[in-house]
Amino acid sequence: KREIFVRTPPAYDPAKTYPVVYVLDGEFNFEFVAAYLDYMFDNDAMPDMIVTGVRNVNRNRDYVPRADPNHPHTGEAAKFLPFVKNEWIDFIEDRYPASGEFVLVVHSFGRVFTLYALFQEPDLFDAYIALGSSAWVADRVLFEMADAYFAADGEKDSFVYMAVGENDGGPTIPSSQDLAKVFEEKAPDSLEWTFSITPRTDHFTNVPSGMHEAFMALFPSFGQARELNDVAREGGAAAVGVQYAQSLL
Repeated sequence: KREIFVRTPPAYDPAKTYPVVYVLDGEFNFEFVAAYLDYMFDNDAMPDMIVTGVRNVNRNRDYVPRADPNHPHTGEAAKFLPFVKNEWIDFIEDRYPASGEFVLVVHSFGRVFTLYALFQEPDLFDAYIALGSSAWVADRVLFEMADAYFAADGEKDSFVYMAVGENDGGPTIPSSQDLAKVFEEKAPDSLEWTFSITPRTDHFTNVPSGMHEAFMALFPSFGQARELNDVAREGGAAAVGVQYAQSLL
């Protein structure tokens, strides 16, 4: 049994449809992600979205796709992925007006699962936000999966954001850099991906910084159209031209 959390947006209207943000490790991350997105919506920086999280049961078991002798119980991500696809997503879609646009947000071993989900079910989410990845785990199994993913036929047009903190310890940074090189060498132009080393952060403080950068990259122009409409109503086409010229300075 898994406990599922749901936050509807501040201006929730059940007659509308909304993108849905899925958050792993809900007991740690759900409230933070939901509050962040509420704040950004209130300040016209992002669209309103439904946020859902799931309370973790066993992170090692559920998030890592191959057993790692240094981390007990790892290796059953292939059993957790069907829960996400066939139970969690269906649960939300049955009860809330989801638009069919899905974002997955995770951290650490959760990021391992996010990239595993991308490689195994690339159409399941539109955007994969993976922070603080332990790409070294399980003999770098993600590298094998990345090679197979890029070699396979089919569209690769997701949004992928990967970030680690510059003060993250152990092999996290170098292994993430190596995985980013695989993306650099093999990802098609249709795949919108970013890898970032977030300044002045570690494995945990990278979460708020990296998540903000990820969502700003996902919605780079949100709010501009509304602002231009307001300018046009007040000053006409000439005012819009001035606004555009100022944006180029």
